[in-house]
Amino acid sequence: MKGLLYVLPYLIFLSQSALTQVSDPVNSWIKEGDEEKIESYLLDHDINERHGQSGMTLLVNSILHGPAPVTKLFVQNGSDVSMFVGGISPLMHAAASSDVAKVSLVLDAGADKEAEDHEGNTALYYAASSGNLKITRFLVRNGANLHHKNNTQQTPYDMAVQTRKQEVAKFLREEAQSNLPELLDGPYIKWVGKKKIKAFYMVHDSNSGITRRSKSNFKADSDPYLIQGFATDSMDYIVYSQKGISPDLTDEAELVMVIGDIHGGYDSLVVFLQNNHVIDRSMNWIWGNGHLVFVGDIFDRGDKVTEALWLIYRIESQASEEGGAVHLILGNHELMVLEGDLNYVADKYLLMSERLNLNYSLFFGKKTVLGQWLRIKNTIIRINGYMFVHAGLSTDILETGLTMHEINDHIRYFINHPDRKDYEGVNRNTLLGPNGPFWYRGYLKNNRQYEHMAEDDLEKVLEYFDADRIFIGHTNVEEITPLYNNRVFAIDVPFYSHKHSMYGLLLDAGDVFLLNTSAEKKQIN
Repeated sequence: MKGLLYVLPYLIFLSQSALTQVSDPVNSWIKEGDEEKIESYLLDHDINERHGQSGMTLLVNSILHGPAPVTKLFVQNGSDVSMFVGGISPLMHAAASSDVAKVSLVLDAGADKEAEDHEGNTALYYAASSGNLKITRFLVRNGANLHHKNNTQQTPYDMAVQTRKQEVAKFLREEAQSNLPELLDGPYIKWVGKKKIKAFYMVHDSNSGITRRSKSNFKADSDPYLIQGFATDSMDYIVYSQKGISPDLTDEAELVMVIGDIHGGYDSLVVFLQNNHVIDRSMNWIWGNGHLVFVGDIFDRGDKVTEALWLIYRIESQASEEGGAVHLILGNHELMVLEGDLNYVADKYLLMSERLNLNYSLFFGKKTVLGQWLRIKNTIIRINGYMFVHAGLSTDILETGLTMHEINDHIRYFINHPDRKDYEGVNRNTLLGPNGPFWYRGYLKNNRQYEHMAEDDLEKVLEYFDADRIFIGHTNVEEITPLYNNRVFAIDVPFYSHKHSMYGLLLDAGDVFLLNTSAEKKQIN
């Protein structure tokens, strides 16, 4: 994602400085604003003719190098305002300039303000990245979509923040806050004693501009208790007053499916699970005694986190009843939200909760159903001799002398006691810090922070946990990637960015199969 943030300013620079300009003499006339000579030139030349390797048009050349009256001349004489140059539309070129008059001219001529470049960016992204508040404001006032998301799920506001255009970022955030689309999020549920349940949704009505909490109380005559969704939500939810800690070790699973980071990509997850016959069209478990593993990071980036969490919560109990299991292990983004770090939370949640003067992390507090459930989750599990962990296992963790069960217990303690720095002689940072299972990147990275793990060290890790293989998420890969002679599998293919399809793995009697959304299966070991 960060790469795009630096590519976009480079594209803008490229468009202004490095693209081949229209050859002389018309280039000079454009710069000088000599409309008479330009009009004479147009008598026997195609106004939309492309020039040079860059495919520069007269219109774009005028946007980049000429005064606004020359741009107006080309627009009035029929220049194609939809013709991309260097992968960028004329409106994008204008939005990256410093002249709002050129933006207005191109827009008035019928340019599509929501046209996208190959990264999914619209003209508003170019204005935001360039830091021009006047152009940004003009585009917004003329209907540019504040909530558009590019291929990496960033909004124009995100672009302004990460390119450090503070004034533009402030404006875009205020506009987004006051112009939310129709939104619904929830339910957020907690038990009050043993007989009462409170639930609410965050609801935003775009017509009235009002954000509210839709609340309801239930008298629970059973545990678990079935709640019918409300506030336009047609789903039902089976909730428990408390769930027990899931086993972190089993050697009796016949089939194991493992899925990488979800990051709010609920819709793709549902299609994947349905097509691979794990759940039916009513979101119910149909995979019998199979074991389904999520390697963490359900939270952040995407905007259907709540839906994904409730789906996993639901099928976890259903799978257990059928002799199977659903294992949700914690990732660094679960850890961050539970600890109040909201840096990667999608705008939908932040904007709605801010309107209601609520803290998003408290939706997953210790008294909530989802918050309690997340706080008892494991961080490392072993199934059939295979280890599953979000980021990786470094040799630092071996020095603690803790068993896998003790590691999970210590991490639960630290999450539930955020003020404690040590527990039974183990430092919090050893387990929750950069070399712990939430953050470690040494299997794939070799940089100042992480030295690439040596084969001998991997052997020590596997021997310590009596394991044959390790499956990890956390670090993006273009495709599911076997490492260390098939002893480590990196599976975080970022489908949630909409640049990749969703994939998973099926582990069957020592064999590893690649699964896709179309339920195709291919052996990869």
